[in-house]
Amino acid sequence: MRFQSLSVILSLVIARVVAYASNSFQDTCADLAHHIDLDYPFVVSIAQHYPPNSGVETAENITCETYQHTPIEVGFCRFNLKIATTNSSEIYVQVWLPEGWKGRLLTTGNGGLGGCIGYPTLAYGVSQGFVSIGANGGHNGTSGGAFYNQPEVIIDNSRRSDLGKSYYVGCSAGGKVGWKIGQTKPDAFDGNIVGAPAFDFYRHITYLGLIYTTLWGAVNAAALQQCDGLDGAYDGIIKDPRACKSDESAVSCNINSTSLCFTDDQIATVKRFFAPITYNDTILHPTGHFHGYETDLFLYPYIDLVLLWLLEIFRYMVYNDINWDRATFTLEDGYNAVKLDVGGFGENSPDITAFRERGDTYYASVQDFFEATTAELDEFYRYFRVGGIGHCYGGPAANVLGQDGANISGLDADDNLITRIVEWAERGEAPEFVRGTKYVDDVIGGEVAFKRKHCKVPLVNSYKGTKKGTDEDGWECVEKE
Repeated sequence: MRFQSLSVILSLVIARVVAYASNSFQDTCADLAHHIDLDYPFVVSIAQHYPPNSGVETAENITCETYQHTPIEVGFCRFNLKIATTNSSEIYVQVWLPEGWKGRLLTTGNGGLGGCIGYPTLAYGVSQGFVSIGANGGHNGTSGGAFYNQPEVIIDNSRRSDLGKSYYVGCSAGGKVGWKIGQTKPDAFDGNIVGAPAFDFYRHITYLGLIYTTLWGAVNAAALQQCDGLDGAYDGIIKDPRACKSDESAVSCNINSTSLCFTDDQIATVKRFFAPITYNDTILHPTGHFHGYETDLFLYPYIDLVLLWLLEIFRYMVYNDINWDRATFTLEDGYNAVKLDVGGFGENSPDITAFRERGDTYYASVQDFFEATTAELDEFYRYFRVGGIGHCYGGPAANVLGQDGANISGLDADDNLITRIVEWAERGEAPEFVRGTKYVDDVIGGEVAFKRKHCKVPLVNSYKGTKKGTDEDGWECVEKE
């Protein structure tokens, strides 16, 4: 039997909570697992009540981020369900139901290869009165080994993790899932927060195999020198990287003979990284990377996890060959990954017509602005470009936006994406900007370095103040010149 949707499971769980409303919340939590009846195999492995101010102890997984067991202010029930999606695959789902439920649901999406449940966002959602749900994407951890000769597991990870209804939040691969849900199941959610969606995943993984040199700090410094002031403030942030046309020859040893200069061959490699890549008349990467993120961005391809992704995606998903060696990587491998598109990870369609026609709101952090008038888009889709943010979070920008449970500066709608999407979907109060917070040393909850409003595309930030960009009121959202 092919698994279709977890929304059915969630509705049954909630129906049982309502039916047992005359019992105590704790008794309801304990009894609920014995009264769920589904048409496909499942096991409830956790059915536990947590009183207010409890922390959740979770099993450690070395390939997932460590969850900080912060006390949760409200009482809630926590369920863990193992559900057979096909005869050869299964998915784990966690449902957290708060005492004093406000009638809202929040579904979380996973980044990367997506086997890590987003506990911080579950905790955040349940503390705000949402029934919060998350899944492991059909496998545990961030390794791709579970995909070897298991096409159904790949589909679980890329397509069948679309849970529940009402509100969705996800970044990276989780952002891509949110976008895909809007295309294929437009009535699943009333509002979607889609951050840095990992479209063309195989193209990005392919690109990681083309990095041959370091010294990216010098490239970043040259880009900042040429482009930092385009928005009116010299603050170390290129607000609109698309406007930066940095000349890499500025770091050439022929011009600047220092220990941080580049040879002609190195310059050629740098230029290649910021340019489109094609093979066999097929575009493998359409634009190249943008300037302004070099110092942080180029750390990623060298970390163990990303190198592991490059290896495992080709071994277990593209080729099903456990002997494939990343040292043999060529553009032909990238071409094969793009053409095969195993599991649909290469999805990149901008068409969310069905979502628009349902009358829902689609709230995206990072995604290309597609062809339509601003007025037409504003009814259901608003895009805010957060220049200077890393991938989903971090970076020199005002990067804390309430985008997940670990990046919260407050609950006011102007400062919190989840609060704002509720205001938009339920009250029609659509955002003209989103405000981010930059903390000193990126210690969230510590000293605030500055706040900044991020403009709704097609407007761009322009600085008119006198304090090197740290004064929020010195910035204006203006038409791009």
